[in-house]
Amino acid sequence: MAHTNGINGHSDASSPVALDISTVIQALEVVHNPSSKNDHRREATAYLEDLKSHDGISEAGFALANDISQQPLVRYYGLSLLEHVIKRQSFALNEQGSADLRQLVLRLSLTLDSTPQPFIRNKTAALWVELSKRSWALDWFDLDDALQQLWSQSDAAKEFVLTVLENLSDDVFVREDATAILRDKDLNNAVVEIFTSPANYAGGLRIGDTTYQMRTGEEGWTARITVFLADRLQRAMGDKESRRLCASALGTLRSIFSWIMTPAIVSANTMTVVCDALTQAGTEVVLPAVDTLLAFYSRKALEPVEVQALVHPLCHPSSVGVLEQVYEWSVVGPDDILDPKYGISKKLSELLFHLASWLASADSPEDTDLVPYLSLLVAVAQHDSLIVSIASIHAWHKLLDASYAWRKSPSVQACIRPVLQVAMQRIIAYDMLPADTEEAAVQFVNEEIELYPERQGFYINYRRLCFAIVESISSAYLEDALGFIFSAVDGGLSEVYAADQAEDHNNYQRLSMTMLRADALFSVVDGALKGVQKFTSAHDAASKEDTAAQRDVLLHRGKEWSTQMLSQYKFRDRGITLRQIKTAVEASSKLLKHDTEFAFTVLQHIISALNTPQPTNSPLADSYAELHQYAIAELRRLCSEHATYFITFYDQLEDKLGQIMNSNLDPKFQIDLKAILMLLVEHAKGVDEAVRLERLRTFVSPLLNKWQQQEAVLSSFESFVWSQAFDKVGPFMTKIGANRYADWTEVPLGAAAQQIQQAMTDGASGLPLRETRVLLSMSTDKVSSESKLHSIITEIWLPLLRPLIHNVLTIISYNHQLHDASSWPHLSPEQHVVVRRILRDRYWQSGISGGSMQEFHTKVKATKTTLEGFASSVRGRIRLNLENCYSIIHTLGRLGAHFYGISELPQMLSGALLASSQHLSPHHFGLLLSMLPKLIEECPPENMQHFLTPVLAELTTQIDNICTREWEKVNARGGTETQQQANGDLSDEMRDESVLRQMTGRAVNMVTSWFDIAREHKLASAKRIVNKSGHSFRNFILSNRTILEPLLMFCTHSIGFKDTKTCSTMVPALQKFVPAFSSEAHLQGQDAAAVREFISTEMLKASINSLNDGYFADYHQHLAILIALIWLSFGLPAHVAANETQPAHDRPAWTQTPRNVLLSIPGLEAAKVDDAGMQLAQLTLAGRQRTMRAIILNLLENVRGVRVSELGKYDNKHERSGLLEKYKQRDALGMQGFEDGEQRDGDQGPDLGGIADMFG
Repeated sequence: MAHTNGINGHSDASSPVALDISTVIQALEVVHNPSSKNDHRREATAYLEDLKSHDGISEAGFALANDISQQPLVRYYGLSLLEHVIKRQSFALNEQGSADLRQLVLRLSLTLDSTPQPFIRNKTAALWVELSKRSWALDWFDLDDALQQLWSQSDAAKEFVLTVLENLSDDVFVREDATAILRDKDLNNAVVEIFTSPANYAGGLRIGDTTYQMRTGEEGWTARITVFLADRLQRAMGDKESRRLCASALGTLRSIFSWIMTPAIVSANTMTVVCDALTQAGTEVVLPAVDTLLAFYSRKALEPVEVQALVHPLCHPSSVGVLEQVYEWSVVGPDDILDPKYGISKKLSELLFHLASWLASADSPEDTDLVPYLSLLVAVAQHDSLIVSIASIHAWHKLLDASYAWRKSPSVQACIRPVLQVAMQRIIAYDMLPADTEEAAVQFVNEEIELYPERQGFYINYRRLCFAIVESISSAYLEDALGFIFSAVDGGLSEVYAADQAEDHNNYQRLSMTMLRADALFSVVDGALKGVQKFTSAHDAASKEDTAAQRDVLLHRGKEWSTQMLSQYKFRDRGITLRQIKTAVEASSKLLKHDTEFAFTVLQHIISALNTPQPTNSPLADSYAELHQYAIAELRRLCSEHATYFITFYDQLEDKLGQIMNSNLDPKFQIDLKAILMLLVEHAKGVDEAVRLERLRTFVSPLLNKWQQQEAVLSSFESFVWSQAFDKVGPFMTKIGANRYADWTEVPLGAAAQQIQQAMTDGASGLPLRETRVLLSMSTDKVSSESKLHSIITEIWLPLLRPLIHNVLTIISYNHQLHDASSWPHLSPEQHVVVRRILRDRYWQSGISGGSMQEFHTKVKATKTTLEGFASSVRGRIRLNLENCYSIIHTLGRLGAHFYGISELPQMLSGALLASSQHLSPHHFGLLLSMLPKLIEECPPENMQHFLTPVLAELTTQIDNICTREWEKVNARGGTETQQQANGDLSDEMRDESVLRQMTGRAVNMVTSWFDIAREHKLASAKRIVNKSGHSFRNFILSNRTILEPLLMFCTHSIGFKDTKTCSTMVPALQKFVPAFSSEAHLQGQDAAAVREFISTEMLKASINSLNDGYFADYHQHLAILIALIWLSFGLPAHVAANETQPAHDRPAWTQTPRNVLLSIPGLEAAKVDDAGMQLAQLTLAGRQRTMRAIILNLLENVRGVRVSELGKYDNKHERSGLLEKYKQRDALGMQGFEDGEQRDGDQGPDLGGIADMFG
């Protein structure tokens, strides 16, 4: 098809258009034919788009759309021409032009009965809605009359009206529609008026001296649709058409139920009719009926009278009977998860949750019989699918946590036992079960929640709710609850013990079903004891006699059971032993914290466990090492709670722990035990201060000698590398030709490699890094800077402070340098790739790595004797060095002014810690960032200028450099095919990108916290730093240009990073940051002008670029607000309120740069920009953000990118349950597995949104 410059020979775009129908049809066929060549498709698209620029296109579009003889594709194109006129040209039409356009759109409804295609009817309805948003209640007042005229006609017309009303309601009250927002109250009130009766809302729009009624007649659409729905429900049983119309009516009611006033619902008896829809057979009506109920009961707020009128009736036994029948009919097994009935089960559970929330909002239950409702709540909680069950479990938590009256009400008491049984049975760690388990609960979740982080987050939240229920019931029912729980747990532990004794531990599995069952039982006990502790804490020994006696009985019962549990069960599985210890320590530290006898029993049990001989060549060996690690941690917790008692037999305890330390115990555990003894001395009360000081010095003083012995080692990079045997790595790898092997796990190690590993271990043992870190952390943890103890701790560490800082920073700089392959000795440039491969950590990442995390750890352990294991030992040594050093620097900050006041320290940190980090990978740079927030936050206000200025300036520079560099690599990779992509293996790239996202997120979280207004309140509540100077950290940042320059650069660059979490954190933070420079409160003169110009150019351009990128489609609203605030803060005049130094006055715009940037956008006319500026100028910086973003989104409508779903991909966000999305979230879930077997807290798991272009 040849492209023409004009239409029918006319090249003048202002001339009326006369469409050549055959050419239009040909163009449409080329565009929609998948076999068309791209050049032809582009040519045809250009032709069709060009038609929209001609005058008279509305008449031509109407002619096409209204001609029922035309192909549906042609009619649809005609509708799109009308849509273009409405959206792009209607604002410029005069009164007659608007009336003519309106008549064309209204006349389209005359062909509804002759239009069988739903997509054409829906498009026509969309035109009605678009026209209504622009001119109804402005110069058009009879929309309601037109709708009612259609309503009196055919079923097709009624369905059309319902579609118009539903979408009009959604656009005005539900969606963030820019056009509707700009119309504001007039459009809102008009919609409310036509849906309600005069008795509910008088309505009327006053223009001058005339009041225009938007409603025609005395009946609103709520009542009209209700009557229609009731009528159609009576015919729905055998009539497919009636069922479809019922669904449409319910869809409209669903939309209005989220906002309409409740008297309108009550007066129209709408809720009763909607509930009647639940009795229909089939999901076509039942599912939208449940959705409609959810729309109302999930509201954020209801008045008590509304709860009385609309919540209580649905909880009445007769109503519950209907809900119960629907629920029982909807229950399916895991093989039928795609059945729509399963969706009904989930939504019913949510509905019951919302009902419970409104019931619990009352101080006490009403007289209504709630037993049927609560029994249904129990039945739903017992559903095999945890996704169905969780909302009901949550509902029970709300009811039990509401008030004492609720917990002890007869209706609740009748259901307590089955609720407790459900919680006890399902407190198991489902996330640890194998993926191929036949457990129905796991099958349901695995089928529905694809990403492992979300799945694990869901399981954790489910378990938390079960724990909370056990806790609440135990707190309310005390002895009865404890008796039931202890009896059930005793039976369960007996079974676990028998299974443990019978298991073949030569085939030991760390996470066996026996272990998971034991963990669940002990978790139930933990919850019960915590619940009892709630009661005993509120009723101490000084309480009245009967309460005190009950308290003593409970404490005795808890002690008796715990003591018996420790003595009766001697598990072979070290994992179960560890879990047993944890529960015992929990009981001693919380419920029985004043019972020294029980504390001593627990202490003996832990020491006995630590004294158990460790097998050497057995699958159990690793479990013993894990037992030592965690049992020592529990011992530390126990000693912290009972230090005053344990100090009375300190010598005997020191001797016992000494014996354990001398029994071939891992050196790192020996240090941990030494730290526990130090903790006892430090925290025990009643110890003479001189004796305490002297004993504490015996722990710390030897460290000085150990560090002095390392002076030669740390004198140069070369000597350090030699001492740690890193100099031997390169020649060894070259000798064996490591770069020749694609898979290092297939290359066995020889004696030479083992000798190097031993040399590295020996070299590392000479550096007292871990001992320093552990003792320093133990001695300063939870010590108030205002206490006498803090002075003692400072005194014992002060002699080491300067040499320690120097040595640790030296080690950091050396290990940072090792991340630069060119710095490794005895290595040719060709071998640098081998070093980079050595330094590449292995870690398991959910959703990316194959297999489970446990399988990853097993695989890593199996490769210890291979070349990959050798590489792991090299990079592991570097990583541990850095982690220990980072921790020491961070912990030294607890010494306060003694640390922050060192004059040369800021420059030392800037150089050795930060500037040297340029070669770190995102993973390792993220580890550095995790140490810094506390170090920054704990800086005393009087040291901010001296300490933080150089440190934060260098830090933000490095953050910007590394993040920008790494994201440029990602962007470049997106445009070219890598070797991994060519081979179809994207796992490495996905892991790298996921790590980059986590590091970027950590950096953004830290940086945005610096100018967070709520930050000062958070720090004040921590009470670690007492701000006597009145200096604000935020004001310090905003007034420090040295910090601001790199900070602004990073913030601007981060707006374009293709990471949704970064965008959702940084952009809202900048919305609070930018207005701070609208005055000269922080910076003045040229400094302030420079900041404003940078924001008005670079940051504004970055925001517009992201707005133009479909990747950020879900964040357009946030970006639009930021653009509006930049323009409003600097580019528009503003009124300045009076203050102590100046009267109120109007300030002119600081700069015209925002306007100039906007005008530089192709196709954006000055008149439209200035019109948007005038609208913004009427607002203030504290104005409605909803209106701000509507103005900008309307202005930049042709600039905005679209999301992938709008380009033809399916978007199911509207089908997702908001409640389920919350249940899937957890605070810290990222890289779960590291090759050294340790688990660390991290950010949420991999966000794959940034690689959407790979699948486009």
